[in-house]
Amino acid sequence: MVLDHYGYGLGGWVPGTAMDYQSGFTAGSDLYWMAMALAEGMKAVGKAPPNPIVGCVFVKDQKLLAKGATEEFGGRHGERVAASRLKEGEARGGTVYVTLEPCCHTGKQPPCAQLLVELGIKRCVMAMVDPFHKVNGRGIRYLEKHGVKVEVGVMAKEAMAWHLPFLFSSHYRRPLLVGKWAQTFDGHLADDQGGSQWISGQESRAYTHFLRQKYDAIMVGSGTVIADIPSLNVRDCRGPINRSPVKIIIDPKGRILSIDSEIQRHLIRKTFAGEPTIYCGPEHKSSWLSHVDMVHSIELKGPIDADLVARLNDCYQSLKDRPLQSIFVEGGPSLLNRLIGQGLIDVFHTFQRPSILGGHENRLGTAGKEPQRRLMAEKQDLYLLASIVLGQDIVVESLSQALANDIWKPGLESLHQSHR
Repeated sequence: MVLDHYGYGLGGWVPGTAMDYQSGFTAGSDLYWMAMALAEGMKAVGKAPPNPIVGCVFVKDQKLLAKGATEEFGGRHGERVAASRLKEGEARGGTVYVTLEPCCHTGKQPPCAQLLVELGIKRCVMAMVDPFHKVNGRGIRYLEKHGVKVEVGVMAKEAMAWHLPFLFSSHYRRPLLVGKWAQTFDGHLADDQGGSQWISGQESRAYTHFLRQKYDAIMVGSGTVIADIPSLNVRDCRGPINRSPVKIIIDPKGRILSIDSEIQRHLIRKTFAGEPTIYCGPEHKSSWLSHVDMVHSIELKGPIDADLVARLNDCYQSLKDRPLQSIFVEGGPSLLNRLIGQGLIDVFHTFQRPSILGGHENRLGTAGKEPQRRLMAEKQDLYLLASIVLGQDIVVESLSQALANDIWKPGLESLHQSHR
């Protein structure tokens, strides 16, 4: 496993999405306090994107003074939230733990590095450098210039995993595409009639619904929509509930446009309720779907590609007044096969259940068709990030090799370099 501490993954401390947080680190150690800062960030999941969700903890004489995390997009950063809970002069001579380098520029909020100096902080422990071009080591230099001792790299890998959507969008300037599926040991994502409820256990579903908050939008294919009538919300998330994702439905053949009236009623009541839905399919100005509130349409004329992702970003921005940072692709098998085959998935969440189903359809690489003959030389290796037992399931989280080479590995190498 690439991450240094078991139980951590792209969603932070993964068991914490199914049970109360319990630190496994020695009380009072840097790891103990940084893990607390990351857990604080998890409480604010989904609030701040496209800003990073930073957790912050103030400590003095081995005593917790205050903690906080980034507020809604445009709101206070984690350092300012935590600082607002301090008594006057309380933090002077103390230590602050943050999951990301404090900013040193004025954006929607004043610079946090300046705030820490004004509070009289003696030591700042940060998990990682902020690669944003207006920060990128400048916060470190500002703190050091004003006499603050800076230490970088405590739980760096775990913080990089938590902040990955922000790191990705800062580097590529496009949304992160995240593939997620649950499968049996013999590789089935559903039975031969399309049923998939449920392959994984309750703990995995709680984590999945936590991830639905972490990522901005959830994408599914029309087959999944018609077969499951899914809610696509965060009902099984243990908490906190900060948001549900915008829904994206991919329907290149217009199957949803011709469903019977009973299924239409179920979709309106369940799938199209709550957050807005972006429907990607044929032009349908005269169809039943055009009269459904909260459904916004993008005409899909060709394959899912960078152009469609750009149009999804434009539509999302018009709905939420912020850019689309990440898309959580939950299937079904046909959609996942298409995106994986085109090399469009950047991050993979796989939930494996120790069960055997049998059958011939609904597997990756087949999608209901006869499997293609492939050679071992054609296999696509991923970059393993974490492997975690969650209930009776095994959660495996991986990166595409391109993402690992462009962001992850350089980020690790920078930890061994001197401050910029």
